[in-house]
Amino acid sequence: MKCSKCKSESIIQLTNNKIHLCKSHFFRYFEAKVIKTIRTRKLIEKGDRVLCEVRNTLASIKILKQYVDWNVITLEVIYSGKGSQKQVADYCKANKIILTNNKVKKKKKQEFTKMALEQNLDDECRDILVSQFSDKINPGNFGPTAGKIIKPFCLMLKDEVNLYSKLRKFNLKHSPQKQNKLQKATSKMLNEIEKKYPGTKFGIINYFKKITLLLRKG
Repeated sequence: MKCSKCKSESIIQLTNNKIHLCKSHFFRYFEAKVIKTIRTRKLIEKGDRVLCEVRNTLASIKILKQYVDWNVITLEVIYSGKGSQKQVADYCKANKIILTNNKVKKKKKQEFTKMALEQNLDDECRDILVSQFSDKINPGNFGPTAGKIIKPFCLMLKDEVNLYSKLRKFNLKHSPQKQNKLQKATSKMLNEIEKKYPGTKFGIINYFKKITLLLRKG
């Protein structure tokens, strides 16, 4: 299959609009969408001090650094994965970014105005459903921001984040989040439904967004 933007070979078909993209146009799509989320949702503003928590990929550092270079923002990185932090340290050094010692994470959190997580759209869908199943839903915990927490990848599918990281060679040692039995079962259910009915995860996010707006108006 050919790329919908050019005649190059396609590497992915986007779930939300069925467009096929080659490697180059996928990079543009991914980075532009994350930057748009940061800008339009005002995740980061001038004067912010941002602590970026890295677990599985360097992708968030690259895009946040790109945004930081356009604005007056302080950016530091903290690695909380299971592997060696050498790859993270080398990338930060090459891009003149401060890598903070994980042992001072709690203290550092207090010093920063924002903390960026790797939370993706799959994580958001799972957490929304789990909160409903357990009758503990709090709309303020979901979406691009939750207090000081910001989630630049919250509108990107996990598969998109993984593919981008793989192609950019940004993958780190896999360090999955700890999940309880309900979270694991919900993730499995979501993936099975998404496989049969592509676009389900986007539908959940969009529906929850509409419900949240209605609740705020009411």
